[in-house]
Amino acid sequence: MTRRSSVAATSSVTVRVIAGTLGAFATGALATTVLSLGLARVGVSRADAVTIALLAGPAILALMSLAAFHSRSPTQLLGWLAAAATPLSIAYVLLRSSPS
Repeated sequence: MTRRSSVAATSSVTVRVIAGTLGAFATGALATTVLSLGLARVGVSRADAVTIALLAGPAILALMSLAAFHSRSPTQLLGWLAAAATPLSIAYVLLRSSPS
């Protein structure tokens, strides 16, 4: 292995670890928030909606982390995170802005 390819492999792993942990955590937190707002919107009490979403949160985070570290390249990982975060962000804005 040449020095150039080892540097590229190290940077690929670094980007994957940072995006896989921080990106998966941020996307999982956004999914948990949207779940909580969505449950409250369909008639579940706010306290119960938050409790249910927080209980589902670790499973959501685990799935996001598994999907993140399953990617073949850092570019694909960032694409997956963006593809997951975009509809969640739109749902968050719609659920947050409209009256309950």
